[in-house]
Amino acid sequence: MNEIKEFYSRLQFPGTYTIADLEFYDSVVCNEYLKIFDEAVSKSKTVLDIGCGSGFIINFLARRYPNVLFDAVDFSDSIDLAKQFSKTHGINNIKYYKEDFLTWKTDKTYDVVLSNGVLHHIPEYNCAVDKISRLATDKVIIGIYNTYGKLLKRVSKIQYTSDILYIDQEHCPFEVAFTDKEFKKLFGMFDICKVYPSFQNRLIDFRNLFNAKNGGLTVYLMSLPK
Repeated sequence: MNEIKEFYSRLQFPGTYTIADLEFYDSVVCNEYLKIFDEAVSKSKTVLDIGCGSGFIINFLARRYPNVLFDAVDFSDSIDLAKQFSKTHGINNIKYYKEDFLTWKTDKTYDVVLSNGVLHHIPEYNCAVDKISRLATDKVIIGIYNTYGKLLKRVSKIQYTSDILYIDQEHCPFEVAFTDKEFKKLFGMFDICKVYPSFQNRLIDFRNLFNAKNGGLTVYLMSLPK
């Protein structure tokens, strides 16, 4: 894990951004990934972001929903950028924890637990799944690499949308991917509400054959059975 921590401390994924970058999505959340996070968080009171990185998602959400209380955990130095952005722009409803999620101690539970692009970089991902399941009281949102989204890079060079994404995809010291069936087995205690990319929450593996530029990133919105 130290090697992964050092890698993301240098990379500071997903990189720097401006308040204008957040404002771009204010009127209509046109990014399909962000839309899933936005819809779930809009009806919550407490949210945990695991592996917030430089904080684009959590600052975007916290700015839109100032009455929601957010906690953010990340063990890399990228969290310092997230915290500084919040301070600079008066986003006061986020509490940051610069710690390893697996050893981080908390007595809290959360309406929504989200983690985007993190679980597949944790060698002990089963431990992380167990902890996420204990912390969530309603919804969980996980962005994870799909196995089929990685197939194209074996035979063709991928044109990534940014240099930082290229480094993240091609040089991370640890990465694993999951088929749709494998992921659903991990989170079998939850009901699936929405999946992107998919065809009406179906054919997730097939849809990811065309999702190589995002590394096969698939976002699952799940809820505990009522």
